[in-house]
Amino acid sequence: MAECAQCGQTIARESQKTTVKCWIPSCGNSVTVHQGCAAAKAIACPVHKDVKKPKTRSRNKKKDAPAEATPVIAEVPSAPVKVDAPSKPLVAETPPEPKPVTKPPEPKKSEALALPTASKTATVTEPSKEVCAKPKLPPLVVYHATATPFDKIDLSYGRTALDFNPKNKKCFYAGGSLEDAQAWAKLQAKTKGGKPIIYKYEIDREELAKLQGYKYYYNQTTGKFIKSQPIPPKSGEPTLNGVDAYRDWQNTVKKGRANTLELPGYDYVEGPMLLNPTPVKRGAPAKAGKHQIALSSQKAVDIFNNSPRTKLDVI
Repeated sequence: MAECAQCGQTIARESQKTTVKCWIPSCGNSVTVHQGCAAAKAIACPVHKDVKKPKTRSRNKKKDAPAEATPVIAEVPSAPVKVDAPSKPLVAETPPEPKPVTKPPEPKKSEALALPTASKTATVTEPSKEVCAKPKLPPLVVYHATATPFDKIDLSYGRTALDFNPKNKKCFYAGGSLEDAQAWAKLQAKTKGGKPIIYKYEIDREELAKLQGYKYYYNQTTGKFIKSQPIPPKSGEPTLNGVDAYRDWQNTVKKGRANTLELPGYDYVEGPMLLNPTPVKRGAPAKAGKHQIALSSQKAVDIFNNSPRTKLDVI
């Protein structure tokens, strides 16, 4: 049971008990009293029970009457007392709302379409076509060795029954090795007479791709075939890879040397040379090496005749 801080009597029941704040503003302690005593104006906590409440100045007194001295309240040191939290939570000041940003008026359609130029007609520059163009392929550089000078290629001067020659057709050959061309030119001059000559051709790959050709992809470093295929791809003729590409090439050169090769519709064939033609005729496996291209149609010849050509001295 608790004791009333106002009258000093014991509070018998919980229902008769209530809690009030100490009258000292700076204190903030709570005390327990009777509900009937709670109406008292000066209820002090145990710490300030001996402090008297100052008298209130009467309004009926004259203005010139001296004011009563306000008693000085001495803080009594005591053990720390648990202070209840303030009844009302502190409210942070709300910052002023930002002023709304006023958007500039939207231009009218006629103003939006107006061009900042003196002339009424706007000049639109189209992007250059070179920006979107695919990178150009490097040219095909090949050499033709001979002992007879000529201005234009003429298939009638060609030979039959070579590596890529279709049956009973003559072809024009050029190779990718300058060293081999020099040796062949010297041999031509020695056997047929005349002066050894080498013609260097620089062929546009994109122009050559407009024709129908067949190409054997061969790695000269490893000595292995990569693949063989028509260029551009031709319906009914799949791409062959690895060993199948080698077998296809071996079959081609054997038939070419035997003058039995059928290549309908092809303008040229590109791939490695046959290095052992004589043993192949006796049934030996074909050995590949170097690089060559054989032209079998006039369309292919025309591309070569219209391409840059340089006459080289034989060392």
